[in-house]
Formats: sequence, C-alpha cells, structure tokens
Amino acid sequence: MHFLLIIALVVAVIVGLNVGGISLPSLSLPTSQSTTTPTSQSSSPAPSEVQQAPAPFSLNTNIVEGPDEGAVISEDKVSFTFTGSVAPEQSGSLRFETKVEGLEDDWKETSSTSRTVTIPGGPGEYTFLVRSKLQGYVDQTPAARTFHTNLSPYYGKVKLSSLSVKSQPFSLRLTTSLSSGETLDITGWTLTSKGGSFPIGQGIERLHPTQNMTLRNIILRPSNQVIISGVAGPFGQGINFRPNLCFGYLKPFYTFPISISSSCPDNPKLGDVQYLRSECQDFILGSGVSTSSCKVADYTQFPEIASDSECINFIRNRYTYDACYALHSNESGFDKSEWHVYEPRTFGGSSHDTIKLLDKQGLLVNQYVY
Repeated sequence: MHFLLIIALVVAVIVGLNVGGISLPSLSLPTSQSTTTPTSQSSSPAPSEVQQAPAPFSLNTNIVEGPDEGAVISEDKVSFTFTGSVAPEQSGSLRFETKVEGLEDDWKETSSTSRTVTIPGGPGEYTFLVRSKLQGYVDQTPAARTFHTNLSPYYGKVKLSSLSVKSQPFSLRLTTSLSSGETLDITGWTLTSKGGSFPIGQGIERLHPTQNMTLRNIILRPSNQVIISGVAGPFGQGINFRPNLCFGYLKPFYTFPISISSSCPDNPKLGDVQYLRSECQDFILGSGVSTSSCKVADYTQFPEIASDSECINFIRNRYTYDACYALHSNESGFDKSEWHVYEPRTFGGSSHDTIKLLDKQGLLVNQYVY
C-alpha cells in the first residue's frame, strides 16, 4: 500500500498535478527564453533593384555596336547599340535598362535598342551597362563595356567654328563659350592635322604707339574669338595681336591679311574746329579727314594747309594712331573682341582631314572633320 502511494506521488510530480491541494512545480528542465523582435518595414527600393526570385525564363543581353572594350574616346558623345533575347519565348515586349558607371547612379529604362551618352570634359573612365527586362524580371548579368576619354577640362569652351583649309593659305576661327568673368590661356595649345601641327604662340594685347612691344600669353575672355591665318603678319614673324578701335589709322602703313575695321572714332564736327582758319575747317570737315575710313588726305598737296601749323597740329593730335590711342585707350570697348594669329605654313589636307585643338596636356578641346 505504501509502495503504491509513493509511485503515485512521483507520477504527480512529473506531470505537475495538484495533489492534496498543493501545486507541485514541474521538474522539466528550464529552457532559454526566446525574444520575438518586431519585423521592421523597410522602404521599397527602385523596382529594378529589388532582389528577385529566379525568373521562370532566361534573359540575355549583348552590346552589338559601340567602342571596343578599353577604347579611348576623343569625343564628348559615345553611342551603343544592344540586343536582348528570352528563352523560352514569352509574352510581352522586351525592354532595357542602361547605366553609365562613373556618370550615373540609377538605371534608365527604355524600349530603344540604342543610347547615346554625353560625356563631360576631363579625362575619365566609364563603364556602360545594359540589361534586358521582361515581366518585371531583369537580366542578372548585364552586358558591360568599359571605355576611357581623353577630353580636356576645357572641352567645348573653345570651338573650331569655321575653316578654310582645302586651299592655301589656310584660315580658321576659334570661338569661345566662357562664363562671365572666366578667362582661358591658350598659348601653348596645339592645332594638329594629317599634314602636321603647330602651337599657338604669344601675342600683343595692346599695341602701344611708342613703347616697346611685349609678347604675352594670349588670354581669352567671354565672347573673344581667334582668327588664325597661314601667312606672315603685318608686324613680323611671331607677332600676333589684338586689334583696337584705332587700328584703321595703321592701314596706310601696313598690310593686314586678316581684315581690320576701317572705321575710327572722333568724326569731326564744326564745334571742334570753329577756332581754326576757315581753309582748315573746310579741309577737315570736307574731304581732308574721313573717320569712316580712318584716312587723312595728304595736306602737303594743299599749300594753304601745309603752311598752317595750327591746322597741322590739330590733325596730328586728333587723327593719327598715336592721338587716337591717347584719347581712347582707357575707354570701355577700346580693344576688339578678337585676336589675330599668323602662322605662315601649309596646314590641313586638300580633301579630307581631321583638325584637332589640343590643350597643353595634349587633351582634346575640339575637333573638326571634313
């Protein structure tokens, strides 16, 4: 009897039964408590970036046209053509997503099978990526093509805007696209063609009538342009210059292959000459002085003028390059917005060629193909 009671008590302890109104604890071994952590809700990424389950079909993408792997590009635009396929055949239209690493962070979706990318100035390395897309699934192994650019940081700031190189002497024009206050030193830049190359030299920004001429680097400012001619310049070899408001007075003494303005300031008025003798007034206001052509008639052929020192002094102090420079060189707009550069040589091919403008590091600034 006692033996049966002991067995009953042991069973009760094991199963945790209440015996005689006393709650006996379970003899089960303690277990580690698990903590349930609430699942955080993350924002949905862009559809093409969602980690997808494997597609029930196979997508494949190929680049069929574009620069070769590792190619060096000398233009600011590069084009790629690509194709895609799906197996087995599925319903729906195949689309594509493209991205240029080194330039873009996000994929761009398109139905087109080609894309032209505009590359910023400066040397760089880029990788063009493209992947096909169907029914929300994308090719997990995009086609890739890495290329390099050797564009100058000044690419597009100076352009070859007009050329005449099929016949000699050649001429070409550089135009600028600079922001307000921006300047650009182009001395040491190089123009190249199949037939050779030459560097852009220094020049004279202000041709002073009496002081020695000092050659300095050619500095371009907004709206400036450069005209380059394949003949010798008026002031001697290697002397390039920036014309000014008074250059027309130099035309009787020098030949300017690159045209300069023949108009000069200070059209004579009666109020300016009323204190002079009547013969002098008639000479100046008549055919003797023409500021529209920067010309002064040879007054030595007019005895009444040649003997009038006051009249001659007035003309010399008003209608010569020296006088014009002294009167107007401090005025806004005195300097013309162009540089004249003379490079006596043959340059460019007679039929087809590519003219390139390179900066001091040999990087492409602009090119012209004909």
